[in-house]
Amino acid sequence: MTASMRDYIAEQPAALRRQEATSILPSVPPAGPWRKLWVVGSGTSLYAGMVAATLAERLLRVDAEAISSREFLTDLPDSALGPGTLALAISQTGATVALVEAMARVRALGVATIGVTADTRSPLARVVQYVVDSQTGPEDVPPKTKGFTTTAAAACRVGVALARSTGHHLEECDALTTALAALAERTAAAVTASEAAAPRLVTRLARAGGFFTVGTGTLVPAACEGALKVLETAKVFAEGRELEEILHGYFNAIGPETGLILLAGPGASRDKVAAFCRAAELVSAPLVTIALPGAPVVAPDIALPDAGHPALAPLLGVVPLQVLAYHLALARGRDPDRTRYPELYEVFQTKTPRG
Repeated sequence: MTASMRDYIAEQPAALRRQEATSILPSVPPAGPWRKLWVVGSGTSLYAGMVAATLAERLLRVDAEAISSREFLTDLPDSALGPGTLALAISQTGATVALVEAMARVRALGVATIGVTADTRSPLARVVQYVVDSQTGPEDVPPKTKGFTTTAAAACRVGVALARSTGHHLEECDALTTALAALAERTAAAVTASEAAAPRLVTRLARAGGFFTVGTGTLVPAACEGALKVLETAKVFAEGRELEEILHGYFNAIGPETGLILLAGPGASRDKVAAFCRAAELVSAPLVTIALPGAPVVAPDIALPDAGHPALAPLLGVVPLQVLAYHLALARGRDPDRTRYPELYEVFQTKTPRG
C-alpha cells in the first residue's frame, strides 16, 4: 500500500529516532574559523536552512545567512565567497539543479561545502566535500513533511558539531544535544495533539479563500513552511509572515474570507499577540492559535510541548501546520498526495535526473 502525506507526518518521530541512533556527521568536520556561513536550499529546504542558520549564528558567533539556491548561484560575486566561507547545502532529494550547480561553483572558489540530503548517491552528494545523511527515508508525495524536520534537525546537528570543533559554547552545545535527543518524543506528542484538534479547527478554516500563517521569533521558518504545505495540499493561496510584518500593510488583504493561523513562542510580545488576535476578531477572520509553553496566547487551540531549546522550536511548531494542511485539503475536496499540475515538473526542470 502506498504511503500518504499523513503517514509521513506520523513517521517523523521514527525518522528522528533513526537520525539520533546513527552517526550522521563527518568524522573530521571542516576546520574554521569561518567569516561567513551560507545555508542554501529551495522551498522546504530553504525554510529548513533558516532554522539551521539561526542556530549556527548563535553557536558559532559568525554571520550565518539562509539563501535560496538560485540567488546563491547567480547573485553573489566571487568576492563574497572563497576561503573562510562555509556553504551548507540542504536538499532532501539532492537533485535541485540550481543547488548542485551552485555548490560546484563555490567549491571551485575554495569554499568549504557540506551537503545535507536524504540521498547519499544524489548529484548534490557528488559535488560537496562532506555529505550528511539526514536519515529521512522515502517520502514519495509532493508535500514534504518529514523531509523538513529531518533535514533541519540534521543541519542543526552540523551546527553543534562545528561549534564543538572550535571548543567554544560547549555548555550550550550540550543543551542542544540533549534537546535533539528528546526531539522525537516531543514530535510524537505534537502529532497527537494536532491530530486531536484538527477536525474541529479545519471546520473553522475550510471556507477561507486564502491563508496567512504567522510566526513569532524563531518560529517564522515554521510559519513559512506551513504556508507552503497549505498551498501544496489544499491548492489555495497561503503565505507565511512574521507577526510584526503582518500588523502593517498585510492586514489590508485580510477579511472574513482569510484564514489566519498564529504560531507563537515564549518570546513573543504579549501586546502584539493580543493586537493580532483582536484585529482578527474585528474583521471576522477565522483564527487558529498554536502556542509553545510560555507564549502569551490565551487558551491556544493547540498547545505544543517545550522544544528544549528556542532554536529547535520550529521543528515542533511546523507539525500542527502539516496536520492542518492535510485535513484542510480533504475538507476542500483536494487530494493532498497529488500535485495539481504534474505535467509541469518536466516544464520547470528544477531537478537533476539521476545518472
